[in-house]
Amino acid sequence: MKFEASGPAALGLNFIAAICCIFVNRRLLKPPVSFQLPITLTLVGYAASVVGVKICGQLGMIPRRNRMQKHNRRSVRLAPLIVTSALSPALANYSLLVNSVGVYQLSKVLVTAAIVMLEFNKTGRLLSSERVACLMIVSAGVAVVTVGDVSMSIFGLVVAGMNIWVAGFYKVEWALTCKLHGYQSLELMADVMPKSTVLLFIMALAMEWNQISQYHFTERTLGLLCLCGLTAFLTSWSGYVVISSLSPLTHQILGQAKTCIILLVGHAIFHSELSSVQLSGALVAMGAMVAYTHFSLQDNPLLPRLQVSSALSRSGVFVI
Repeated sequence: MKFEASGPAALGLNFIAAICCIFVNRRLLKPPVSFQLPITLTLVGYAASVVGVKICGQLGMIPRRNRMQKHNRRSVRLAPLIVTSALSPALANYSLLVNSVGVYQLSKVLVTAAIVMLEFNKTGRLLSSERVACLMIVSAGVAVVTVGDVSMSIFGLVVAGMNIWVAGFYKVEWALTCKLHGYQSLELMADVMPKSTVLLFIMALAMEWNQISQYHFTERTLGLLCLCGLTAFLTSWSGYVVISSLSPLTHQILGQAKTCIILLVGHAIFHSELSSVQLSGALVAMGAMVAYTHFSLQDNPLLPRLQVSSALSRSGVFVI
């Protein structure tokens, strides 16, 4: 039996779960908890995802294949995805450590361009001029909102550049692996996440062991870490469904939409500081996202109908 969330449902779940995960992580990173171990925090999310996938497998939500016969071949084929899935969050955290916040945010914006170029290189896919224009406006708007002080160093730029390409590569590779080899997201997570978690564990020991051994764990910290793991699993699962069933670009734009909405809601409800230029940038970016969706549907007018029909026609597949 297969179980796979539909693209639109995954978009909604990812939006809610990611925002919850962000707020939980903030509670962990800030006083009085001050769990300022970003790689270990990422490791907690990955480990929780492994547990979540195992539970889904026990519930019959993941199709069983002859893994013994194809284990070696599958491991070799998935090796780039395993490595980049572990490196992407680690590089992102390290980039934030060695760069200013402005450079870090700018690198996140530039992942969009990396995805476009990588998809063209791997599939020959070209976007319409209207969609390219919308992506440029979205990126510019998000940059206006998030990119502040930009202080650069050669080493920091190298790390940021690696982060851009690794983040773009693993999203494109995830989508292609699902499409070319018939994976569903939970099944691919079951193959990739355990090995990526081992790599993250090694990185956490190498880079944060001293801080981990000296940190005083309390019941509050452990409770927040458990909540972090749950929201991270839901964010990862829904995010991978968005990447595989819709596209890596859709997932990237969703992340930028979450950034803009969080800032706008914070400004409207909590009166957080947001200049008129930043406010305009956020609104322009949101408008460009709507336009991008419109042009995407114009380029693929039957896409939603075909996705639903294809999902419903699969034997034993539940679509939520």
